[in-house]
Amino acid sequence: KELRKSIELNGVKDPVLTRINPKGGLEILSGQRRHMIAREFNYPVPAIIQKIDDNDAMILVADSNLHRPHISTYDLSRTLRNKMTAMKRKAGRKKRGVPGADELQSDAMLAKEMGISTSRLNRIIRLSEATKAVCDAVDDNSLELSIASDLSFLSPEHQNAVIDLVGLNLKPTVKRVQRNAEIWTIRRCGRFWRTKIFSRSSHLSRRSPRRRSQTHRFRLRQW
Repeated sequence: KELRKSIELNGVKDPVLTRINPKGGLEILSGQRRHMIAREFNYPVPAIIQKIDDNDAMILVADSNLHRPHISTYDLSRTLRNKMTAMKRKAGRKKRGVPGADELQSDAMLAKEMGISTSRLNRIIRLSEATKAVCDAVDDNSLELSIASDLSFLSPEHQNAVIDLVGLNLKPTVKRVQRNAEIWTIRRCGRFWRTKIFSRSSHLSRRSPRRRSQTHRFRLRQW
């Protein structure tokens, strides 16, 4: 709202960064929001045109998103993934087919730039495979980052099933997610038994593997 009000009163003062699009015209790399708001008021937009390759363009777009005042976990995970990909591609060009020191340390370099640990960075990037519902649960603190990262290895259907259980005040843990990943069969097992299996996973874990398997098959037959 502040940006919109400022542009309405003063127009666009800072130029947007662009490059020549191979398909014609200009591609905006930084300043998309300023450009969109200025178009609504039919204001001119100053632009800087630079010769930038695809990898540098990805990094510039990512940096532009990372400097936003508020960015959701969903957008953050995908922005960091794109920047990491571009950084590794740039480092890889120095030695064809042979990972260089820069490429091997790209995650450490990006983590240092973000001011977080490498493990936390990798967990956030892993959330680029998570559904929006999982990422939103991280934003509202109803799901821990470590658990959400493990959930991202499940299918989107299974991920959303866990979010449904969180809505029933069932607290998932990393061990429970990993333990139930193989036994949750959404098409065969209804929501009632998914809830039972999830909430009683600690109790089931104390039984022998054979007993747990028999118990699960009995529940499916009974359902």
